[in-house]
Amino acid sequence: METKNDRPSVTLLLSDFFQHTSMHGAERIVTSHEWIRKILWIILMLGALGVSSWQIHQLYSLYHKRPLATHVAIERDSDLTFPAVTVCDLNSLRIDQVKGESAVAKALRGELKGVDWLKRDDEDDEEEDQHDAEEEDQHDAEEEDQRDAEEEVEEDPQFIAKENLMTKIAKTNARHDLTELGHQFEDFIIYCTFRGINCANFSSTHWTRFWHFAYGNCYVFNGGYSDQGERTILWKSSETGPLFGLSLELNIEQDQYIGSLTQEAGVRIDISDQGEMPFPLDKGLSLAPGYAMSVGMRKVVLKRSDPFRNNSCMKNSAPESMNLFKDTMKADYSTAACKKSCWAQKQQEECGCVEYKYPRPKSTRFCETSNKTDRACVRKVKDYFIKGVLNCSQSCPPPCKESTFKFTTSYSLWPTTSSEKLYRAKLKARNKEVDGESDDLRKHILKVNVFFEELNYEVISEDPAYELPSFMSDLGGSLGLWIGMSVLTFAEILELILLICYTLARKLKNRVGARSSTVAVEMFQPE
Repeated sequence: METKNDRPSVTLLLSDFFQHTSMHGAERIVTSHEWIRKILWIILMLGALGVSSWQIHQLYSLYHKRPLATHVAIERDSDLTFPAVTVCDLNSLRIDQVKGESAVAKALRGELKGVDWLKRDDEDDEEEDQHDAEEEDQHDAEEEDQRDAEEEVEEDPQFIAKENLMTKIAKTNARHDLTELGHQFEDFIIYCTFRGINCANFSSTHWTRFWHFAYGNCYVFNGGYSDQGERTILWKSSETGPLFGLSLELNIEQDQYIGSLTQEAGVRIDISDQGEMPFPLDKGLSLAPGYAMSVGMRKVVLKRSDPFRNNSCMKNSAPESMNLFKDTMKADYSTAACKKSCWAQKQQEECGCVEYKYPRPKSTRFCETSNKTDRACVRKVKDYFIKGVLNCSQSCPPPCKESTFKFTTSYSLWPTTSSEKLYRAKLKARNKEVDGESDDLRKHILKVNVFFEELNYEVISEDPAYELPSFMSDLGGSLGLWIGMSVLTFAEILELILLICYTLARKLKNRVGARSSTVAVEMFQPE
């Protein structure tokens, strides 16, 4: 029969644990007879526990951050999908068409009535317009200073005049289609081949068109969608070099340029993946007339990871509110499209209008540059963006997978002096006339070849750098290094905790039972 003395106590359980545990140092504390040795081993044990705890905390912090490792790999395909190539003339409107008698031209001239934007090389008028703009700007600035003494803004009158002009053109384009006033495909594209296949005709198989606020008619080759939004067959390249890419000869019609719209002559070209909204003004390449430009491409695929599943990258299609270009251009989500959509929405919320350069819902009016209230509100929204109040950068994560292209460009004079007459004869045979005399041929035409330099493409991927197996391995290494603990040691500690709980429960039960017996005896004692 088990006696009271045979029952284990908490002290005996702890003593037995420290004598037989696999944890290093614990046995020394119990078995050492000298106090100095006990104190020494206690200090060493506590120090090892402290260092191990600190190291475990560092390991957990690293695991909690879920860091990513970037890996670069080179892959190769037998053929690569050729990217979408967007080509825009740097001049948006042709002066002959603007001065014409079409309904659209009359509507545009009516909108710009009183603005001398079609004059060329008239310094007196330019100085007079600049002087008037300066006086108007000074008057507006005085009124704004009276309304807000803390705000001091010095605005460029030429910039305000240009913005006012672009706003009026955008307003006219919203009511009337200005595409007929821009550079037309049959005049702009002199020659086009892709892998030797003729693409000089405007066909949905090859080309689509959209209106850009700065460049007018822009033409997209191999965009993946037709003008009706239907998917088209994508062209691919199975070889490298200019013979297996896109070759274009373009006529910029420099005699049709309007000086108030652009002071540069040439073409803007943007190369992007199918479905991505092209932004030639933001990230395009400029091509000058009189030159042949070669653009060698190398494809780069980016694969991002979302370790916290908090949309740090966009996996699926984004809501329409994050991409206002989807309805008008059938464009997929991109960071640039999302930021411009966010900017437009913030302007609409704060000012009740949207600038001409951003996507605009039909029910929203344009922000008028000539209106000092609109200008002040737009500046306020820009200040919010600079200060990070708009949260546009945080709410527009990059796609989890996207394709970009690296470029290598080179130039040469084109055409040569000896081939100008031959080239003009070739144009005449194709019914492609270029304005100007023979000496001026180079100021109107240019050539561009876009091709893959290699079919190898670079894959840059993000993968978790520190996952749970790595954390558990490092955790065991830290515990084993400092205090010699393993999984079995944790089993011993668990056993000790259960035994202590059992012992305390028995003592509590015995104490309650003894108290009940004492009360019962007192109740039955005779008086």
